[in-house]
Amino acid sequence: MKKYPVRDRITRLNKLNGISTIFYRRAVKGEYGFCYGNTIYINLESDISLDSVNLHEKLHFYEKNQSFEKVKYEIIKNIDKKRYQKLYMDYLMKYYQIYSPEEIDAGVIDNEIVIDILSGIRKWNFQFPKKVEDYLSDVLEDEMNYLTEKRYSTFEWSDISLDGIEGVDFNSLNLENSKTTNIVNYVIKEDTKFNVK
Repeated sequence: MKKYPVRDRITRLNKLNGISTIFYRRAVKGEYGFCYGNTIYINLESDISLDSVNLHEKLHFYEKNQSFEKVKYEIIKNIDKKRYQKLYMDYLMKYYQIYSPEEIDAGVIDNEIVIDILSGIRKWNFQFPKKVEDYLSDVLEDEMNYLTEKRYSTFEWSDISLDGIEGVDFNSLNLENSKTTNIVNYVIKEDTKFNVK
């Protein structure tokens, strides 16, 4: 059996946090992965490192926490206003078909910007009062949330091939049976939180 050290390490670490990991292949520019329920899906065709994609998706489990909100506020307020406006518009164009107007109004675009900064998916020369690694530690020390549903991307399920993963059935996600399926809006329920020790 072929070994994949990076994938194995990511899978092992996620499992410690109660998160399953599935790697898939889909050659679509800009599609890095998504999370659904307690599973992180990572696109092996992405031009971003697997570790960065995994961290980005993992941070979505923290985005409703007070520590994340505090870090988000600190990061956003320290980005030059003009640069922030351009960055916001770039992200809005990227995510406008993925998130609802209500989610956008609630600040999900800022979440994506901050998560990309924290995960290292994007490298910018922003100056913050603390190191990015320290902000990341502040967030990861908090409690994780269970994501019951998360819309993140639109898939042609026939275009996805699972790489070396047996027994995975995308129909088990209880998604619509249509060929193209939107993963529905994510909802974090207060009663489904779990602690990470």
